[in-house]
Amino acid sequence: MTTYELRLITAAEAHWLLEGGRPDDRSWSVEYPADSDRRAAGGYLDRLEESGHSSDIFGYYQVLLNGVVIGGAGFHGPPILGVVEIGYGVVPSARRNGAATAAVIGLIEIARTAGVELVTGNADPDNLTSQSVMQRAGMLANGLGPDPAGDLMAHFSIELR
Repeated sequence: MTTYELRLITAAEAHWLLEGGRPDDRSWSVEYPADSDRRAAGGYLDRLEESGHSSDIFGYYQVLLNGVVIGGAGFHGPPILGVVEIGYGVVPSARRNGAATAAVIGLIEIARTAGVELVTGNADPDNLTSQSVMQRAGMLANGLGPDPAGDLMAHFSIELR
């Protein structure tokens, strides 16, 4: 039986990821963490340090497949006017088994439970796999447009209220 899990990391674990360390209490894919995981953990850590908290549900989660850390998923920050943006990624060897879709569904449910009104996500226009992940999770395509950095992206969203 395949089991997927999202595990919210703490500030200490974000520090470990940034420094290349790994706590001994779980199994890790040799491909994890990717640079994108380190960037996400760093951004999450910055937000935690600003707020003075040790964790925040609108943070960075490790994606586990059968108890093994295979990627990361999370929020780009807390809700702004009821809207959150998500991001996700799994290691190459763990792709095409439903883990990314399960992670996105999990993030949507976290947002729903917290009273968020709209969840958004973006993918490179050529990344049909990522676009398919968001669609399988119930997100609707909203067309192409620039992201905050000005890069052309395919935009997706799901209304929760």
